[in-house]
Amino acid sequence: MKNTFFFLLGFAIMSYTAHAQWARLDLPSGQYQDIFFSTEKTGFLVGDSGMILKTIDDGVTWRKIEIETNAHLKSVHFPSENVGYIVGDSVFLKTADRGKRGRCKEKGNFGE
Repeated sequence: MKNTFFFLLGFAIMSYTAHAQWARLDLPSGQYQDIFFSTEKTGFLVGDSGMILKTIDDGVTWRKIEIETNAHLKSVHFPSENVGYIVGDSVFLKTADRGKRGRCKEKGNFGE
C-alpha cells in the first residue's frame, strides 16, 4: 500500500511538472518594472520612458500603448477587469476601459 501511494505521488508530480513550460518572449528593448494580468489572457507590462505594453493572447504577442509621458513607470495593477492604475516617477495613470484609453496626472495635479 505504501509503495502504491509513493508511485501515485511521483506520477502526479511528474505529470504536473511536464505541463509547466517556459517560452521566450520577444519584447521591444527596454527596462521593464512590473507586469500584471487583469484576466487569464490580458496583461500589461510597464517600464522606463513611459513604456506600456499590452497582450490579449496570454503573452504571445504584445503591442505598445501610446501615452503622453516619458516617466519611468514602476507598477501596474487592475483591481477589476476594466479599471487599472499605473504609477511611476511623478505620474499616475488610470484607465476605465481595459487600457484602450488612459488619463495621465502629473505630480501635484491629482485633485480631479
